[in-house]
Amino acid sequence: FSFFERDRKLQGLPATFDRRNPDPPFSRQQYAATLGGPLKKDRAWLFGALEYRKQDGAVLVGQRDVATRTIRRNFAPAPLNDLLGIARADFKLSDKDQLNLRYAAENAEDTGASTLERSIGSASQRQQSRNRYHSGLVNYTRVLSPTAANSFSFSVNNYLNRTQPVTTGPQLTFPSLQDGASFRVPQRTEMNRLQFSDTLSLIRGAHTLKFGGEVQRIDAGFFLGVFQQG
Repeated sequence: FSFFERDRKLQGLPATFDRRNPDPPFSRQQYAATLGGPLKKDRAWLFGALEYRKQDGAVLVGQRDVATRTIRRNFAPAPLNDLLGIARADFKLSDKDQLNLRYAAENAEDTGASTLERSIGSASQRQQSRNRYHSGLVNYTRVLSPTAANSFSFSVNNYLNRTQPVTTGPQLTFPSLQDGASFRVPQRTEMNRLQFSDTLSLIRGAHTLKFGGEVQRIDAGFFLGVFQQG
């Protein structure tokens, strides 16, 4: 088990930071743990790992001061939450057969700045993103003889990315500030993949020969919702 802490009070500002701006808020905590061991002696093993990151950051933003015709600078929240995990199991079914299982996943959500055409954007120019990833793998290996082995694998992968504005409305582009909501979002990318593969390995003297094949089916979609709000 491990724990990592980083706080604004424990770090200094970079030399290039403009001291006329307020100090940026920031904190990060990371938790991680692993666990593994035999389920059955010389026959089955299990391993798992988990990591969670929580970060409270900020992005530098500008706000129009109509009375003084200036841009006042401040910070807007930019939180991040990221959870990752992996689990693996190995089984020795016999002296010639081995089975491996693995599952991995990640779920991340964060808020950050959109792509800017000006030096600074307003707080409403931020965007929220979510990334979700799942992956599963099954591998079966059979020793056919002292000089031949066959390995079959099946895997499934699922990926989703979704990005959307923090508010609705048109983008307002001024000479020194980008205000309103970004016209580049919402966006969404999704992919599902199935993969089958089989490999036969042969040893012939000092040479190793491998033969096999692989089949993949990919279903993907992309949504680009630009210019929807003017």
